Amino acid sequence: MSQSPPFAAERPFEHREHGVTRRDPFHWLRNRENPEVIEHLKAENAYTELKMAGAKPLEAKLYEELIGRIEEDWESCPYRDGDYFYTSRIAKGQSYHCYCRRLGSIESPEEVYFDANKAAAEHDYFDLAYLEISPDGRWLAYAIDTTGDEEYELRFRDLQTNEDLDTLIPAVSADGEWSSDGRHFYYTTESATRRADKVLRHRFGTSPDLDRLVYEEPNEHFFVGLYSSQDREYVFAYSISKETSEVHYLSGYADEQAEFQCILPRQTGIRYFAEHRNGRFLLRTNQGAVDFRLISIPVGSGPTEAVEEILPDRPGVQLKEILNLKSHLIAFECIRGQDQIRVLNWADRSSVVLEMPDPVYTLSDGNNEEYETDHFQFGYASPIRPSAVYAYDLRNGRSECLKSSKVPSGHNPDDYVVERHYAKAADGTEIPMTLFHRRDCVRDGLAPALIYGYGAYGETVSPGFSRGRLSYLKRGFTIALAHVRGGGFLGEEWYQSGKLEKKRNSFDDFIRCAEYLIEQRYTSSERLAAEGGSAGGLLVGSVVNERPDLFKAVLACVPFVDVVSTMLDESIPLTTFEYEEWGDPRNKTFFDCMLSYSPYDNVKPQAYPAMLVTAGLNDSRVQYWEPAKWVAKLRRAHTGTAPILLKTNLDAGHGGATGRYAAYQEVAFEQAFVLDQLGFSQ
Repeated sequence: MSQSPPFAAERPFEHREHGVTRRDPFHWLRNRENPEVIEHLKAENAYTELKMAGAKPLEAKLYEELIGRIEEDWESCPYRDGDYFYTSRIAKGQSYHCYCRRLGSIESPEEVYFDANKAAAEHDYFDLAYLEISPDGRWLAYAIDTTGDEEYELRFRDLQTNEDLDTLIPAVSADGEWSSDGRHFYYTTESATRRADKVLRHRFGTSPDLDRLVYEEPNEHFFVGLYSSQDREYVFAYSISKETSEVHYLSGYADEQAEFQCILPRQTGIRYFAEHRNGRFLLRTNQGAVDFRLISIPVGSGPTEAVEEILPDRPGVQLKEILNLKSHLIAFECIRGQDQIRVLNWADRSSVVLEMPDPVYTLSDGNNEEYETDHFQFGYASPIRPSAVYAYDLRNGRSECLKSSKVPSGHNPDDYVVERHYAKAADGTEIPMTLFHRRDCVRDGLAPALIYGYGAYGETVSPGFSRGRLSYLKRGFTIALAHVRGGGFLGEEWYQSGKLEKKRNSFDDFIRCAEYLIEQRYTSSERLAAEGGSAGGLLVGSVVNERPDLFKAVLACVPFVDVVSTMLDESIPLTTFEYEEWGDPRNKTFFDCMLSYSPYDNVKPQAYPAMLVTAGLNDSRVQYWEPAKWVAKLRRAHTGTAPILLKTNLDAGHGGATGRYAAYQEVAFEQAFVLDQLGFSQ
């Protein structure tokens, strides 16, 4: 094969909006039905393999390292739900989990109720949306996707015989809930633009043709979801946009004629989420609290009737989630980017905050299905300490480690250091970074480093443990998680200051964080790599147009890079829902803002760093043609000699490969690219 890259043909096409003409010579790559498109993607894959051929031994070594760090025979921590204790396990050589339960005791015989390995055996791609067991433990509802487009097929299984029923409901989305009496199953479906917009009720044991629409969201800026209250008294259907939410409720014992009722009518900019306790709704809301507070109102009351404040607005404290138990309320909070768990006793309203062993860590809710319980589970991890599951005893206030993840090939957390650093932006804002590296790290500017960012949707880059990143750490890297504006690291205001017309703050913050690593002599531009995926791909894509000199290598995974064209195309899934995040480009103010940073529209003649860009042919979130067009345009503009590579998974979607071995193979390939470009041969 020729060493020359496959240059996509340029074919005249122009977009005209607001008096601006944008040339788009690679627009034709959108047509997946055109054989030329698939041939081009295959040619790009072949070229990428050719350019990476010299790094194959390194890739193989990285894969061996990754497999050596996973517990190939693994079982989850058991949790109770009703009469059963539930676990999942995976055996050496298996790619997917096997889901099991034991009746009455963890010592009882194991019952396998769903083996994902068997379900995935005949498919190149397999994703499980949910496994929902009926309240009486008899029936299983499960939804699977075998293409990667996140359109699922719903089936039901008799757990006494372990046989599937004939009932099959196609084209559902990833939310489903049983009614409390097990007579009905509620599920969501999507519109033509892939927005979850409907809730249907299936009478168990009847034909899906009789399923009834019970809730619909017509507003294209909202999508719907489902969940049950912790006490299982209610099923909640919620509508949510980027800025506003509304929750409807229905008794878990409702008959076929019952309708969902609204708790509080939506108000623009107000978000709330509901739970239930003793005839009152618990509402976690941002009304009167930037970072949310917790109030309660009687079921069926209005917005101002008998409101009780439970956790008031506390400046600087994010109320992220709650777990409502019969005797206690568990509040997952965050203060200046640091997670904490508050346990409130319902009896006397006293509360305690759990103590943690590390200065930087992340916490997560565990499997807590029971309402009447004397303990709850939570997850703990840090960038240098593997994840663990703890049980907190509500009677004596003690935490017990139930299960701690192992690194079979060896890992000593004491060999590493994790710290919180701050880079100062041009406007004086301090941008937090989580830095971790070997304890013997020497700051002489010669060591390698990797900076990772996301910076959108108010999502926080969690400073948790990654077995994959150990490959970098053991080779002397400093890893930097850049908590830029647009993410949620420092709360709602941090998010709002990096979206819409303020989006450029995200890019400037990332640049400043990279500069900080160089200024503080953790690394140099010749030894620095950047990584981001999806909206994080937009982040690194925009930054690399502005400051290609900062990086030696860039890894952009399924990147959202053709911002203006995508946001103007309402036929593309999720576009209209995204207006509150990026803006509506039909408005010239937002059009101009997007056009100023859209990676595809701002490619220019200059020397770019080495780049590996990935895509998924069946990706419904970031369409494959965005990274394909971007790479095609970069190739034409690139004045340097560093490779610019595109790798498209022709059998997957946004998340890439789903089996654990295939997923680790992808990680090894991406890491081999970064290490190879930074001069590592092993």
